[in-house]
Amino acid sequence: MRHDLPPSLVSSRRRGPALRISCAASAVLAGAVALAPMAQALDLDGARNQGLVCEAPDGLVRALAPSPEVKALVADTNARRMQAYQASAQTQNVPVNQVQAVSGGLLRQKHPACP
Repeated sequence: MRHDLPPSLVSSRRRGPALRISCAASAVLAGAVALAPMAQALDLDGARNQGLVCEAPDGLVRALAPSPEVKALVADTNARRMQAYQASAQTQNVPVNQVQAVSGGLLRQKHPACP
């Protein structure tokens, strides 16, 4: 019987249907598990809870910590918010800074406000 899989992945009758994992695959898996906590992306709520970001009056997030991860989170959050603010302003036919001010006020009531 011909198999398209490498012999190391084809089970033998004695060992049952389970695939064997090579030592290299085990090492990669162990490394991935060890690095998993570091690879988790920081989310906005987590950053707020840790005091890493705050809400500004203009409806945007400000970084209170200089880490690259926080800066990336702030940039991504603010880009998405600005798209939403611009769409809302266009729909309501009002200036975008007016939408930002209203949103900023609401966000500052719910979340830590910038000093």
